[in-house]
Order: sequence, then C-alpha cells, then structure tokens
Amino acid sequence: MTLKYRFQLLDELPMIYAMCIPTWSLVCEAKEALLNGDNHKKVPLFEQIFIGVIIGLAVTTASILYVIYKNVDIHQILFGVQIVVVAATAGSLTYRYVHDPLAKRNLKASMALGAILFLSGYISWLLDIHYCSFWVHVRRSILALPLGVLLEPHGWWHILTGMGIYFYIVSLEHLRVITLNVSCNYQFIWRWKVFPELIWKGRKPSTRYSLELFGPYVEDQ
Repeated sequence: MTLKYRFQLLDELPMIYAMCIPTWSLVCEAKEALLNGDNHKKVPLFEQIFIGVIIGLAVTTASILYVIYKNVDIHQILFGVQIVVVAATAGSLTYRYVHDPLAKRNLKASMALGAILFLSGYISWLLDIHYCSFWVHVRRSILALPLGVLLEPHGWWHILTGMGIYFYIVSLEHLRVITLNVSCNYQFIWRWKVFPELIWKGRKPSTRYSLELFGPYVEDQ
C-alpha cells in the first residue's frame, strides 16, 4: 500500500457512494414491480426518499466504522453487497418483467459484458495487490518502457471496471425506461456494434450502429 490512509479513503469510499444510486433505483423498481406488476406505477415520492435515506444511513455508518477501525474488509463487504444487490435485482427484473425479445437480448448482452469487464478488472486488482513486487520486477527488468505499461494491473483495474460500469449503467437505464413504460420514447443502439447507448427515438446517431450486439449495421434511411 503506497497511499496514506486518508487518501486511500478518497480512492475507495466514492466507489460505495456511487453504487448507492443504482442500488436505490433498483430497490425502487423492484418495489414498483412487486406491488404493481405490469401497471408501471411509480413508488410514491415519500417512499423513494425513505429508501434513499435508509441506504444513505447504512453507507454513512459503514464509512464512520471504516474511518475508526481502518479495516479494509468493511469496504470490501459493503461494496460486494451493493454489487450483488444490483446484479441480482436487475437480472430478476429483466427475467420477470421485460417481455420484448429484442429488449431482453440487449439487456442480457449489456449486463453480461459489463459483468465480465468488471470482474476482469477486479481480478487485475487482486493480482496487483498480491503480486505487486513480481509485476514491478517484470516491468523494470524484463519489458521496460514502453511495453512495461501493459503490465500495470492497477491501471487495468481502472480501465476495465470503468468500461464494465458503463455497460451496466446503460443496461440499467434501459431497464428503468421499460419498467416505467416509457421505452417507446427511446432506442437502444450499439455504436460500432459493441458500445451500447440509450438515445431519444428519432435522434439520428452520428456514428454507425446496430440494434443488437454484433448485429448488422442500420443503414441510413
């Protein structure tokens, strides 16, 4: 560990805080779906705020404990719980309440790619913290610059998890507009057949795109 503890907190705690947003959104969606089925009624604003307050209090409590006890397990456990809640809830909502075949395929593809990229980044991070001296030796004594930069596992952690989170956030956006029954106003596209994006229907993308992962390009009309 090369960071001072207070700076380590600035690196790790924002991960938990950022995950609060999709956690809150999906908990609200799950409650809407359980209470209303396919009626697509929103949870009342007061209940949305209450759910947000509960999540906020849990995260604040964990942050205080993390600062006091300086135990990295607190961060890892809470972050892991958030990931499991988001992934499990999103998967369940997709399976039970998304009926359009194309939408379901796009959601599954985007979620799967996001999960694979994120887990790849997590594995890179584990390799970095457990075998740091080995990577340093290979970079400095064998590969040197510029090839040495390819064996920066911590760098790959940021790149891969960033990409994975992007894929997953796009899928959560798509799931949200479906559960709110406003998907008719949006279109799910794959730029260059691989990068998902949710856009306003009727808006012409500035790049080539397909409607499915690795699907045929949509020709200009």
